[in-house]
Amino acid sequence: LEEVDGFLLRIADCCLSPDAEMTLLAFALARGSVAKVLQTLTCISDHLQTKYKASSLIVSMASERLRLLYRN
Repeated sequence: LEEVDGFLLRIADCCLSPDAEMTLLAFALARGSVAKVLQTLTCISDHLQTKYKASSLIVSMASERLRLLYRN
């Protein structure tokens, strides 16, 4: 997973786009890496004027949260 993480970071460095940043955020969330989530959110906050299509990611996070809540 570290190799995949490094690969995604190198790609994101080459093409700073909202889609690349959302992919990094989704991957960090899927791994449960708080440090990577914060790193990606910091990168996103550097250009707040950019529009992000994050609704599918937010819906996915909400459904996963509910799934974990009901499981425990």
